[in-house]
Amino acid sequence: MSIRNKNIVVTGGTGHIGKSLIKHLDSLKAHVVVFHKNKKKFDFSSNTKFVQCDISKKYSIEKNRKYLNNADFLIHLAAFVPKYKDDLLKSVSSNIIGSVNLVNNISGRTKVIYISTIEVYGNVHYTPIDEKHPCSPVTYYGASKLIAEQLLSSILRKNKKNFMILRLASVYGPGEIIDRAIPNFINSVINNKSPIIYGDGSDKRDYLYIEDAAEAILCALKCFRYGTYNIASGRPYTIKQIADIIIKISGKNLKPIFKKRKKQKNDFVFDISNSRKLGFVPKTHIIYGLKKEMVWHIIGDAKKIYIDVDGTIIDVLERLYRLHKGSIESLGIKPLKKEVYIKLKRSGKSEKSIIEEKYKIDVFGYYNKIRMNNIEKERYLNLDELVPNSIDALKKLKMNHKVFLVTNRKSKRLFFKQIEKFELTRLVDGFLFSRKNLSGKEGVIIGDSEDDILTAKKLKWKVIAVESGLRDKDFLLNLKPDLIIKDASEILY
Repeated sequence: MSIRNKNIVVTGGTGHIGKSLIKHLDSLKAHVVVFHKNKKKFDFSSNTKFVQCDISKKYSIEKNRKYLNNADFLIHLAAFVPKYKDDLLKSVSSNIIGSVNLVNNISGRTKVIYISTIEVYGNVHYTPIDEKHPCSPVTYYGASKLIAEQLLSSILRKNKKNFMILRLASVYGPGEIIDRAIPNFINSVINNKSPIIYGDGSDKRDYLYIEDAAEAILCALKCFRYGTYNIASGRPYTIKQIADIIIKISGKNLKPIFKKRKKQKNDFVFDISNSRKLGFVPKTHIIYGLKKEMVWHIIGDAKKIYIDVDGTIIDVLERLYRLHKGSIESLGIKPLKKEVYIKLKRSGKSEKSIIEEKYKIDVFGYYNKIRMNNIEKERYLNLDELVPNSIDALKKLKMNHKVFLVTNRKSKRLFFKQIEKFELTRLVDGFLFSRKNLSGKEGVIIGDSEDDILTAKKLKWKVIAVESGLRDKDFLLNLKPDLIIKDASEILY
């Protein structure tokens, strides 16, 4: 079923899952009304309207009843999810009373998708856990969500076919701030500390990536079917495996620390065969998802992002090779093969060491003079190309940060000519022509060279190294950046 032009009310649309869902609903041209509790204003699009509404308050719901009466769908995401401490009163107010208030004010034709949690199951009796597994929640949050499921089912019993429940596994990914294993491990590793595991780390968990969670809700919209559905990845990992993957992604020489735990050991492994009836197929591999979350944790709160242009945003390897070829040929000497030169360059070899090691004759002085005289000439600059996805990465970063491009180039005129050619000017807040001009208490550097990493360490900033530029992964690992990503596409989160 197409959801184009459908009227959809979303609660919790400004939360972790909600933000991702709203983005997709907007692209599908649905008419979306988002109920949110805070006074903060949100800019999205003409298809999305943000309405301040505290669903736990009857008067607030009644004030906005017109949106509920007009809704084809109600996607109820809003909930009190404890970040640090479980809270009985907040769980009852938000998760039970708020849910009842909503469904008591919808029309008979409104289809309700209630977003629940796998915490309703409590202690595990068997695996994989299917929807018939006994529910005996051990937290106020889990109990309140189960009570809400039962109450909504009872309230909507006259029109039962218009109600479905999605029980989501632990959702991770960019934007995750709840005090639990994945964000805790990531924050430890980013700060060069060993992740702490409570227990022996053999407990199995089924984690659901944020975009897959949003996709599952979209599938439910398009293929609405009464019932309860487990929404998970279907790929369990032990807690230790998760910690090891995060450490491996970072490239740091760390090992988990194991401590005694108080909680009972449970393996949360889910049967998701029922959710496949909705057309839901989880797509995100855990390594990809964890890397995206790590990028977010590094740059999420940074006010300023500094990106090295050459190698990170603009691919200069062809220019550098042609300079080598032209410079050495002008001396009557045969140039290195392209793949040999680029491999040496990316391994961290300086231009001087490449010439001295490969030619065994004292020609570097002449060679380098010719090379440096040509390095910023237009005929060579025209060989540069934009790194794939760099424009999208800049656009994404610009939404929440001030973004500056950093270069060591001498000719500002030719630099700006190239920047305008690639249409980068409007995507950034400024330009710096030396890393020496970087200063301040807060910033993140994204770059592909030793200069970027060493500058960040000197300033005590975070640094993300890009392995597809001027230096390869092995070389960058030795410098111990906070994270190494493949290319600009992995800046996107």
